[in-house]
Amino acid sequence: MNFMPLPDLALNRLQQSQVSNLRAELQTASQELTTGLSADPAAKLNGNLAPLLAIDRSLALSDQRIADLSLASNKAGFAQAQLSTLSDLADRTGLDLISAVSSGDVVSTNAIAGQARTALDTVFGTLNATYAGRSLFSGAAEDRPALTGVDQLVADVAAIIDAGPTPADAEAAIEVYFNDPTGGFSTTIYAGSTSAAPSVALDDQARLAFLPRADDQSVRDLLRGLATTAAVASGAGAADPSNLSALLEQAGRQVFSAKTAIVALKAELGVSEEKLDESLGFQTSLSQTLAMSRNDLVAVDPYAAATRFTALEGQLASLYTVTARLSGLRLTNFL
Repeated sequence: MNFMPLPDLALNRLQQSQVSNLRAELQTASQELTTGLSADPAAKLNGNLAPLLAIDRSLALSDQRIADLSLASNKAGFAQAQLSTLSDLADRTGLDLISAVSSGDVVSTNAIAGQARTALDTVFGTLNATYAGRSLFSGAAEDRPALTGVDQLVADVAAIIDAGPTPADAEAAIEVYFNDPTGGFSTTIYAGSTSAAPSVALDDQARLAFLPRADDQSVRDLLRGLATTAAVASGAGAADPSNLSALLEQAGRQVFSAKTAIVALKAELGVSEEKLDESLGFQTSLSQTLAMSRNDLVAVDPYAAATRFTALEGQLASLYTVTARLSGLRLTNFL
């Protein structure tokens, strides 16, 4: 029988193709051996990808919820720390002011009143805190600070005190300023939204709005007491100094009572933190269960994968050896 040998170029290309194919198969076998998962799920499932796609959709949703809940939990924790700063400040400043005024200690009263402006700056900075670039206490208006104009606030309250003929009149006007929807606090100082910050999904049915806002009544009361004290310290009411003690004592009581309300706000936020953590734990477990179910669908037998890898490795080594020997053949070797 006669046959035509392959030309050198054709033989070389055939060998290159065989090497390329074996290397690709070996890479696939290495991937399956390393991951324990089939590199071709469609072939593994005989073309029925519906169960795998359903799991992938559920897994993607669960993983997104884990990310959202983790962010929400971190936000809640940071907000909790900010509220602790406010409650500590209210406790300390309120008690000091009430004690100084009640004892008639003018020096201490003046010193504490002078510290009220610094305390106001602290409150503004605390309530304008951001997390991940979003304002924490601005409600739905996460793109802007919750409070603006601390100088304006003190000036407004000072003007009200100077205009009030009696402490009772001043208090009534300050009440309107802070608590009436058309008052200066709502129209000038609070820059956030009256709607809650975006909620987070706990599961398929429930969502949770958890962040407090800087227009909460507890915050208004704290700002009211501090602003009144700071206004007096700046000279408001100096025309009738006899009225100042009554204003300052009332301001101290407002600051101290605000502490109790802020603690209650912290407790509400704590309940939300528990719900977030519970949902986060559930979603994490669900994600792990879904991942295991997915692996079960596309898993490969480890022994079969190792055997195939070893066989392909041997074939490739043999092909390299044969190729190397053939490339060394020369006519002069036989002459």
